[in-house]
Amino acid sequence: MFTVEQKLEHLQKLGFKGNLNEIAKCYRGEEFNLEDANYQKLLKVSKQLCAEFTQLSAYLSNPWLRKDAEERKAEILDALFPGHGMIFGGGDGLTAVIGMVDIGNMVYLNARNHYCANALVTLNDYVFVATNVTFGQDFPIKGRVKAVPTTVGANTWLCSDIAVAAGSQIGAKSVLGLGSVVTPASVIRDETLAFGAPCQSYKAITPDYVGKKLDKPFAWTEDEIKFLLHHARTLGVKDDLHDYVRLLNGEDYNCLAPGVGALHNLAHHLCSEYNDHATNDTRRELILDMLFPIHGKNLTIGKDLYCDIVGATRMGKNVKIGDHATLAGNIDLGNNVTLGDNVTLQSIGHRVYWQDRLLGYTADQQPREINTSRAIKIKHGVTLRRGTKVKPGVTVSRDTAVDELIIK
Repeated sequence: MFTVEQKLEHLQKLGFKGNLNEIAKCYRGEEFNLEDANYQKLLKVSKQLCAEFTQLSAYLSNPWLRKDAEERKAEILDALFPGHGMIFGGGDGLTAVIGMVDIGNMVYLNARNHYCANALVTLNDYVFVATNVTFGQDFPIKGRVKAVPTTVGANTWLCSDIAVAAGSQIGAKSVLGLGSVVTPASVIRDETLAFGAPCQSYKAITPDYVGKKLDKPFAWTEDEIKFLLHHARTLGVKDDLHDYVRLLNGEDYNCLAPGVGALHNLAHHLCSEYNDHATNDTRRELILDMLFPIHGKNLTIGKDLYCDIVGATRMGKNVKIGDHATLAGNIDLGNNVTLGDNVTLQSIGHRVYWQDRLLGYTADQQPREINTSRAIKIKHGVTLRRGTKVKPGVTVSRDTAVDELIIK
């Protein structure tokens, strides 16, 4: 992680000239002038880099363009996060201000991570940040303000759809549950499971921690699994798919197995292409067939789709999905199901005890991290209204309220 002086040198290498005193004050957490010309340039350049980062992902499914796109995306991460350690993931929809986020080693960033201007964020080693996580908020247009230090301790996992207010402190080796709202008043101790709005520590996480056993709302048939394996092969996946079958069967699986990794990467690249405004409707329909090979007629999906892995979502007829959907893991949508904007269905996750999330290796020295696979079922005719979030192992048989969290 860089010092303030090193960050200013970094800006100079990016072409910033003249007086950088107001940016230095911002980086130090001191009061500074929002209308400073170089600070305004900092916001503008950061926005351009973030937009380019997402746009480049549309080229990753093209073998002729993939290498250049990957190299440029790595350069953008270097520009946004000077002095960072090893970053995994780096999903689409990233927003950040250059120099405002310090990143340790082996940190995972998923899609739609937003690091807003009023938070000086520190992500320590082995922090996992899931989809749709926001730190802080944007400043007003004018005036003198301060950015506030906001820290996530090492070996912590932030689940999807979490809002972290500037000034919050999150303990090490902790897990924050789906949809949590973290405030500076939140007490999130080391090695605890925390959730809620406001988020607070709930119980200790010990080496023998065992979570509540979840039911499996639906199962793939043997013929469906054979079809999904064949589909993966037609998409060019040549690796062993035994761990993919474990995922489909609701078993623990190695998310770093090459076959699973290939299907994760393919899903992310296809979503990036789907979300690109330059992609035509015919190509979008083909992408949906690749992402969701088992679906009925009249499937419609809005913009900014995030699907975590190819094939694991089964859909009936007349399914309508709004903008900014998140579909992760085993999901079954019945006939005439409607998902509003910003709906999250999250049915897979990491291990709760922190040491079980660390990168390991199989007997033949292949990377290994064991994930937990569950399933979500949305019954026929159900409408999930805007902002609904559904946890793993849940069957939803009624319409939801706006921004409702469904946990059972």
